[in-house]
Amino acid sequence: MKGLDYCSLLDPAALTAAGIHDSKGQLPADYPNVLGCWWMQDKTIVNLTVSVGAQVNDLDKGEKQDFSGFEGASQYNEITSECFVDVNVGLDQFRVDIADPSGENKALTGKKCNVGVQLARQVVAKIKK
Repeated sequence: MKGLDYCSLLDPAALTAAGIHDSKGQLPADYPNVLGCWWMQDKTIVNLTVSVGAQVNDLDKGEKQDFSGFEGASQYNEITSECFVDVNVGLDQFRVDIADPSGENKALTGKKCNVGVQLARQVVAKIKK
């Protein structure tokens, strides 16, 4: 996953489905030490974090998912209304993290990790191209 344009891995339609209408992503503040991209709308934030050569998040802590042949898992935190989806891609791993601490984002209300899983599926589809 090294050398990809991380901000292009989620397209505007997918971000709109998560309640993010500004599809221009931002690089992490400590880039290039941290790889990925993030998007924010009101109080909702979507993070895509990439770990090259390391699988830093334990898939056993979440609900196992299959992402077109890549192993992954999702976790939902009821207290913070935050979803984490981790997917292993070879020796690398990426995480999609969606947080809506205000609970005001109707695109996410009551959906737990469904939107996060769909975003992770889109990242996998773009990586496989």
